[in-house]
Amino acid sequence: MAADEADGDEGTERFDDPATVVRRWHRQMDFADLVAVCQGFIAGATRLVPKLRGREFTERQHEQVGNVLEKLRATAHWIETAVATGQTDLDEALAQLLRGE
Repeated sequence: MAADEADGDEGTERFDDPATVVRRWHRQMDFADLVAVCQGFIAGATRLVPKLRGREFTERQHEQVGNVLEKLRATAHWIETAVATGQTDLDEALAQLLRGE
């Protein structure tokens, strides 16, 4: 006996609520967008960093890159936390960092 016959579901079709389908689709698109943003950064860095070989940077340029990398690390940590816990709140310290304060 087939599983659907045992459950009494013979001949019935599965119906998902349209709102549920749309919410699921939006979640999948958000996930795809998140991965694309991360992959875009990786692709850009992979293309650009090798071009920097032998270049000398001013102290100000070192400082600017350091500031941006600090924001990047904090943002990556925020993403990790959001994925692991579902908490997407932007705490005030991160908000200030991202604003450059």
